[in-house]
Amino acid sequence: MSPLTLPELNTISSSASLEFEPIIAFFNWTGLSTSELFALKWTDINFDDELVTISKTLRFENGVFIEDTVKHGARLREVKLFNPALEALERQRNYTGEQDFIFINPNTSKPWNISSFTNTWKKTLTKANVEYRRPHVFRATYANIMMGLGASTAWVSYQMGHSSISTLTTLHSSFYGMANQSAESIICNSLEALNL
Repeated sequence: MSPLTLPELNTISSSASLEFEPIIAFFNWTGLSTSELFALKWTDINFDDELVTISKTLRFENGVFIEDTVKHGARLREVKLFNPALEALERQRNYTGEQDFIFINPNTSKPWNISSFTNTWKKTLTKANVEYRRPHVFRATYANIMMGLGASTAWVSYQMGHSSISTLTTLHSSFYGMANQSAESIICNSLEALNL
């Protein structure tokens, strides 16, 4: 599965409904898993320090939402919120700012689950005329963008909640070529700016 390109992300964002676009943007710029994303509450966001605390997951089984606590290990973490993620939260506040959960399915008024999210995601990709990739593509895209911008593998692994760097390198090894090309471009542009 290849990561989404920035032009594809722009096309998808412009094709998404107003209620769905913020979750796509936030998903892409945080690298969270779907179960972490669906569990987020407004109290998990620290706007002052630009961080989100990941301490829960949410799954949907047999018609019931089950919230699990992340007790220890790499999954329990604080993730840096960059401007695109913060801006997505500001847009989302218009829809769910008065509720506990951040991302609510507008058709059910309940948190998203993987089935409802995937159905809406497929429709959005069809409308955008972008090849289908499963929702996990956001994690791959996040890793690719961050490494392409020069972030260390250790930092990206922490942000994504991997227990070791090898998890990131194994899962996303096919994207290193693209990340390296982006890093090379950044380095070349920086050297040119310094007249070196």
